[in-house]
Amino acid sequence: MTRAVKKTTNYLSKYYDANPMIGRKGVNFNNIKILTQKNLTKSYIDRKLKKGVYRKINISNISNVLSNYGMNYSSFINNLNKNNIEINRLMLSNLCITEKNSILSLLYACTKIQS
Repeated sequence: MTRAVKKTTNYLSKYYDANPMIGRKGVNFNNIKILTQKNLTKSYIDRKLKKGVYRKINISNISNVLSNYGMNYSSFINNLNKNNIEINRLMLSNLCITEKNSILSLLYACTKIQS
């Protein structure tokens, strides 16, 4: 009767799979380990930077729509905060792109309550 062969994984495989290197970097285990850790930290930093880029895009979308109605972004957000209207920038950006009437109602609510 044949025995079932236990599949063993190499302890280096996670580093080789994640980071194929050329030359000396690919042979020396310590270099592979260090470079893999550096790549992971860089990817974490890039994910955080990407969030900031999307936030800038959302703010520019909102300010472009508000400029058509004679209001700037900072005063609009200030009025929303004063009137205890909590909505994030992503939802405001989506409303600006898809539904103009909802932005008009928010503008009306901010100016009406304030005056």
